[in-house]
Amino acid sequence: MSLYILAVLSTLFTLSLWHVLYKGVLGKLGSVLFYLSLAGFVVSALNLYMNDQIGALAILRDIIIIAGVSFFFMMVKENKILSIASLFMLGSALPYMYEYLKDHQPKPKPDPSAQAISAISDSPQLDELNELLIELKPGFSIAELNKLKSEYGLEFEKAFDPADHNQTDLDDYFAVNIPDRYTQQLAEIKSALESKRAVEWVETNEVMYYDPIESSSDVLPPPVKKYLVDDPLNVNKWEYGALELNKFYDYIVKQKIKPRKKTSLFILDTGVDGEHEDLKKQFKAFDKDSSKDDVGHGTHCAGIAASVSNNKLGISSLVPNSKFVEVSSIKVLAGFGFGTQKMIIDGMIRAIDGGADVISMSLGGKSTDAREKAYTEVVEYAALHNVIIITAAGNAARDASLFCPANSAGVIAVAAVDQNLNRTSFSNTLQHIKFGISAPGKDIFSTYPKNEYKSFSGTSMAAPYVAGLVSVLRSVRPDLSSADVFRIMHTTGKVTKEPYKTGHLIQPYEAIKLLNEEMLN
Repeated sequence: MSLYILAVLSTLFTLSLWHVLYKGVLGKLGSVLFYLSLAGFVVSALNLYMNDQIGALAILRDIIIIAGVSFFFMMVKENKILSIASLFMLGSALPYMYEYLKDHQPKPKPDPSAQAISAISDSPQLDELNELLIELKPGFSIAELNKLKSEYGLEFEKAFDPADHNQTDLDDYFAVNIPDRYTQQLAEIKSALESKRAVEWVETNEVMYYDPIESSSDVLPPPVKKYLVDDPLNVNKWEYGALELNKFYDYIVKQKIKPRKKTSLFILDTGVDGEHEDLKKQFKAFDKDSSKDDVGHGTHCAGIAASVSNNKLGISSLVPNSKFVEVSSIKVLAGFGFGTQKMIIDGMIRAIDGGADVISMSLGGKSTDAREKAYTEVVEYAALHNVIIITAAGNAARDASLFCPANSAGVIAVAAVDQNLNRTSFSNTLQHIKFGISAPGKDIFSTYPKNEYKSFSGTSMAAPYVAGLVSVLRSVRPDLSSADVFRIMHTTGKVTKEPYKTGHLIQPYEAIKLLNEEMLN
């Protein structure tokens, strides 16, 4: 990018020089320098554009600037004093123009697949607006960092605003914006912040993502002869049989299982189409923006967790009827399915403060810090409010302990299994995760915006199955903690072929049966 900006300014100056010295040998020299600069500009612009590092609008803007300055010098070239003075002023301004262009280069819209690949690499992408998160020590103010702020042009803004300030240190966090000209000194800035007595903690504000894998194979029908619910599209859900949902529904009816409280389940994702035919009866809008889904991922997850069962529409979920669970949504991922650590933690705080009982997050990213303190603190804040957090293990076929928020202590991380109940080829592994469990995550058929239905694969699809089961368990016994529901799911789960990598496969019937028996004893 720096070479491109130098080529822009070189073209700008040599063209102006050519207009001023348009006669004789110096004029010919000016023309040669201009054409050389122009060639450099064209080559660097094409290279950046082909590699998706700059957009066409940015290139067009720079061409207009060059043309505008050229027109000015063409108009004044007969006035030698004015033209030479203008050329001198232009030359003096070039260093400032370089810094300005470096800090204000419009980027093209990101390609989701390219960013998904970068997000799981060993060098995760950082938020361009707020690269760092810092936590101040009690009793200190952000004014303590004014010297560093001036030295590097840093900008600080309050990161989080939890309702219960006395129960958490999250309100002591600030987001740090580093100007583009200093981003190469990220490690230096981070070290400088860490050395300040006012700073308790510094961590990178990484980009999180979802990465569903669209089903490419024919979805296997479930080995079920008769369904106990009348949702017609269950014929597309192979996992109906694997999870023994007939036994689950039958047990709830015969044992007259009643909810003591309607569980509030929050889907933190790309938003949810709250008007979908198979969701709206159990959907409660949290805010207008979050009740729309331009991507489809959040709506797909919501259908897996809490689509309306036994309504002669679409599919069923583990939620037997609308008395057990109410699903809401908070949009934490943007239109391309990417969000930052700050956005996600802020969404978690909003859900906790908004009365969530269970939070489902089918998202994540490679963790660069030794530990993600902000995630740890928001999970602790959730525990204080008796909120259970479910998250996808990730789709990189690596150790989930390297990915956040799956590696945060206290969350339930979910791996994915396929139709043969083997760990899917893409699923991260759970051998170093305390609360690790598995659920179906291959070719999962579910709701999609505008009353559509589609199949996707991923641990993104496995996590909401667990969230749906946990929500039902919590509705029957509202005081269950994360440790409680994990114990029930692990104890009653089916042992897979790689239990140390996947955890046990959830078995809803066995789980609700054990809970009911424990409550009766």
